[in-house]
Amino acid sequence: MKSRNILSAVAAGIGLLTLNIYGDTIYLTGNDVYATSSFDAAGNWSNGQPPQPGNDYVTQGYLLRTPTSYGNYTFAGDSLLIGPPIANPFLTNGSVNNNALINKTSRGPNGEAPIFTINNLILDGGYVRDGMGTSDAWVLEGNMTIRGLGGGLANQCRLDINAAIHGTAPLYLADNGSGEANRATYINSPNNTFAGNIILLGESTTRARLIFSEGSRMNFTIGPNGVNNMIYADTSQNKYGMVTFNGIFYFDLSNAGTNPGDSWQIVNPANLSITYGSTFAVYGFTRDGGGTGPGIWYTSANGTIYYFNTDTGILWVPEPGIAVLSLVGLGIVITARAIRKSTK
Repeated sequence: MKSRNILSAVAAGIGLLTLNIYGDTIYLTGNDVYATSSFDAAGNWSNGQPPQPGNDYVTQGYLLRTPTSYGNYTFAGDSLLIGPPIANPFLTNGSVNNNALINKTSRGPNGEAPIFTINNLILDGGYVRDGMGTSDAWVLEGNMTIRGLGGGLANQCRLDINAAIHGTAPLYLADNGSGEANRATYINSPNNTFAGNIILLGESTTRARLIFSEGSRMNFTIGPNGVNNMIYADTSQNKYGMVTFNGIFYFDLSNAGTNPGDSWQIVNPANLSITYGSTFAVYGFTRDGGGTGPGIWYTSANGTIYYFNTDTGILWVPEPGIAVLSLVGLGIVITARAIRKSTK
């Protein structure tokens, strides 16, 4: 009986110890200095231990560096929050500071880009950036949520975001410093649910480069006339940018306005260099002329017709006469194609 009591006491003690170690929120208490990293080490974490499962980690606006030696790394904690901006402010003017997760990991011996997997990365008043050279590259896997104050991306080399992006807070793309083509951010995931504003902050067109890869997803929530999230350069600060769309736009029209003349600026061309690639498409829409790529896309929903024009970046509900003519035109095209096929 005594042995059972002892074992029970030991088990209870282990349970208490486990509760003390796991399930906590751990805070970064200082900047990672040159050649140090708290990404997979005790570093500057408040509990004096490396990140581990069960805990949530918060940077508090301090700088979190990745390891300097090449490798693929997985963040061990349940979540990693970059922010809130306590130690350093959250900049939305195109500049960057130490309020960030910064990549300092070099390429592999054969040029392999390091891969970082963070299953629950949260940006709330903080940045993901790198401190590498233009010819470098790195890859971010997992899930990234933009919430609260929003988040930022800044790069001096190529960043591939394979992670699915979520949230509705604004996402800022900072100035890249020099404008080289490789200083670009690629959004690659088909599983993105993100439906917030994307705001480019380059000092010139080439100094904020954003590319949506083939098959990637960008979501827009359409409300009453003029109410929606959008992609734009911050002209109020005289900022610029460059965006390439090779993926798919998803318009949520469930609460969209239906009045003739209602319109929504989806991509604002002011101060933006915009390219729609041949693989661009709008989910659930049909391209005038068929196929994929730039042009006019249309669909019927909510008892009306919606058009999206890549030349203007505007989604709109046409006036009734235009809608009727469009439908008649579609009928003529469809009939003509059917006749041509039957006479072959």
